Amino acid sequence: MFKIKIAGLTVGIDNKYQYAETLCEDYFADGNTDFDICVTEAEIAAEKTEDISDPGYLESLAVYRKIAEKLPDYDGFLMHGVVLKVDGEGYAFTAPSGTGKTTHAMYWKKLFGDRCVIVNGDKPLIRFIDGEFRAYGTPWCGKENLHTNTSAPLRRLFCVNRSAENRVVPLDPKTSLTRLLAAVYRPKDPTLFEKTAEYIMLFLKKVAVCDLFCNMSVDAAKCAYNAAKEK
Repeated sequence: MFKIKIAGLTVGIDNKYQYAETLCEDYFADGNTDFDICVTEAEIAAEKTEDISDPGYLESLAVYRKIAEKLPDYDGFLMHGVVLKVDGEGYAFTAPSGTGKTTHAMYWKKLFGDRCVIVNGDKPLIRFIDGEFRAYGTPWCGKENLHTNTSAPLRRLFCVNRSAENRVVPLDPKTSLTRLLAAVYRPKDPTLFEKTAEYIMLFLKKVAVCDLFCNMSVDAAKCAYNAAKEK
């Protein structure tokens, strides 16, 4: 077993394979745990696909799934997307895989340099703490392996769409809810799913949600940032 600290929580992981421990080495922690994770061989096998069969990697997926299942009890949820931190403020981007979230994020890095930190490149954890939603880096972060052991208060959620021209369109509450539901991990347990739904509704009151129509250029990052800084 080893311990990590992610999303402000200390988690014990009773692993069978070395892969998960190596993956999490930037997040190692000591002390008492908030909860422990142990996955069965059946849960590992359930993660298997035609393209992925390595048991260590599959175990790591099963571990993160169980963490996501636990998170509603700790005021949070897992979201599919990219989170950046610029000058201490967090900006999230969500879209179906292959739309260009990571490419767009790299234009923010090009635009802001060291002022911009990629918190998580694929599956950040979100928690409601001290009256605001914060996004946290974790080592489960997509094939590009973009993550930082840090957090940021979320100021805007952009739903990325490819377009020839760059523009930002605020979304109405119903559309915002639809987009966020598509991005958030939904626990199997009905009680935990209900808690997740409550935090989704609270998120929509605290964080502005917009459509970002963008091309693949630095100008797209400028457009999104300028829109995010507007009140």
